[in-house]
Amino acid sequence: MQAGAEKFRLKSQWRETGYSPIGLVFDRIESTPQTFPFTTWKISADWMEKDTYIEVMTPKEMPKAVSLSISSKPIGERETETANQTIAMDPIKGAMFHHPNGSRRLTSVKVTAPSADGFPPSANYVARYGLAKFEVGGQWILDVTLDNGKQGISRDLRPALPLVIHY
Repeated sequence: MQAGAEKFRLKSQWRETGYSPIGLVFDRIESTPQTFPFTTWKISADWMEKDTYIEVMTPKEMPKAVSLSISSKPIGERETETANQTIAMDPIKGAMFHHPNGSRRLTSVKVTAPSADGFPPSANYVARYGLAKFEVGGQWILDVTLDNGKQGISRDLRPALPLVIHY
């Protein structure tokens, strides 16, 4: 727990430490392989459901790199979409799907790192499946697009956060 808390502290001070402030967590779906062509490690916590874990796809030896991980429990793609549509129709429970800016879906994610060593080997794997793009640039930036940017609005939250949002 102490090591995790220290790593979180270093990541929260990314401007001074160079650690990535960015982490992406993916849902495991039925077609996700049980093992990956790169090293992973698993963590669990008391607050998690029994027999579940987070599989970290960023090697421990790369503490400054962007954090990539995946949930342990597969979700059914069709079942989740149907369940979400049902919840969205409920006037109270469905409120979580109605963002004040009108956006509904995450459609693109790009992570920019100050150097190539900010990306673990798993970044190539994630990019190959079109789940996120990774590029080297001047600083850490998470660039997120919602609804394919159909409203034509962009918000740059730098320097407070390394985040640019298009919707």
